[in-house]
Amino acid sequence: MRFNVRVSGPLSAFVAGNVGEDGLYENVSEYVRDLIRREGAGRPRRFPRRAAAAARMSRYQLSPAAKGQIAEIYAYTHATWGRAQADRY
Repeated sequence: MRFNVRVSGPLSAFVAGNVGEDGLYENVSEYVRDLIRREGAGRPRRFPRRAAAAARMSRYQLSPAAKGQIAEIYAYTHATWGRAQADRY
């Protein structure tokens, strides 16, 4: 099976950062195959300890400044990579 996918802007830069001399993968095809394998294997996308850490942190109150920073990060992630990615993190 053959796929032809176009990505541009931030997505292209993100993929480029994961392949080649500085990345974990030799080429884009290897990167995409690994993503598909991980998705097919049903591996969790989040680190397992993240949920436990979030549960511990839920008892603390964030300052208005921290809430504002989180909102900015969410808005940037949403605008750059989409809602699913922003909601994931």
